[in-house]
This record gives sequence, C-alpha cells and structure tokens, in this order.
Amino acid sequence: IRVVSTLAWVIPATALVVLANGGAGAMLLSLRPYSLGDRVQLARQEGTVERLDLWTTTLRTDEGHLLTLASVLILFSAMRNLSRTGRRTQRVLLPLPRNAQVVSVRDALEAWLAADPRVLPATHADVQRVHVGALLEASVVLEACFDTLPEQAEAVASDLRLAALAAGPSA
Repeated sequence: IRVVSTLAWVIPATALVVLANGGAGAMLLSLRPYSLGDRVQLARQEGTVERLDLWTTTLRTDEGHLLTLASVLILFSAMRNLSRTGRRTQRVLLPLPRNAQVVSVRDALEAWLAADPRVLPATHADVQRVHVGALLEASVVLEACFDTLPEQAEAVASDLRLAALAAGPSA
C-alpha cells in the first residue's frame, strides 16, 4: 500500500514538472528572447547560445564549457540578451603582489574605468567596480567588472591590465 500511495504522489508530481518545463520551453521558443549565436546572461550564467529546444538551452561560456539549462529555470530567472543590448559585461582578474597598496590600486582602477570612454555607464550595482576577488599566499587578486561594447571588450581589458601594472605593485 505504501508503494502505491508513493507512486500516486510521484507520478503526478513528475508529470507536473515535465509539463511546466515544456510549457516554459514553448513560451521561450514563441517569444524568442534570444536566438542561436546570441550572447546572453541566463540564470546567472553568461555565454553564447549554442542550442535551444523545447526542454533546454545550451550555452558555451568564455572558458569553453557547455552549460545546459532547463527551460523552466530560464523562464523564471533573470534573462539578458547582450547581443541585442549592444553591451557586454566584462570581468577581469588582476593579480597583484601581496605587498601592493590594494586600496590605492583599486581607487586608481575605478577612476580609470570612470574616465575611459569605451566603458559604458553601469546598468546595475555589480558593474563598473573593482573589488578584492581573492587573497592568496603570495598575491591579491582584484576583480574588475564593467560594461563595454562587445568589439571593444578585449582591448579595454588589456588596457586595464596595463593600468593595474602602472598603478601598482609599490609597497
């Protein structure tokens, strides 16, 4: 009797999850908030859309990892199509020696970001800021986050790394 009562609960619950995911996928496919090849942020993940169907969307991250996200997860989370907004949120890790003046380097980099015309105005709290990303035995890693145009992202990141070296490792 316990097995029958458990199955009486599990089967409808499973069917509900499958139907919810299929319904979410149908909405995503009909509304088309993103297409193949678009750069997106979905469910706190960022990448390029490689595959989409009724049940899932697959993203390729900048590191080359493939992420498969359920349609229902995407529909009920924050969604941002970076290809359509003309913006790209760039995160840059900047390792510094442990003896660096971290606060002055951070302040100099924040001023640099604010002055660079290629850096777009911030659209949310996490953008256009520099903070300590990690404290390691021999170094400190600052993480800079900013919005820029996709075609300028690598150049701005490279220039920011040079600015970090110039602001730098002085004790």
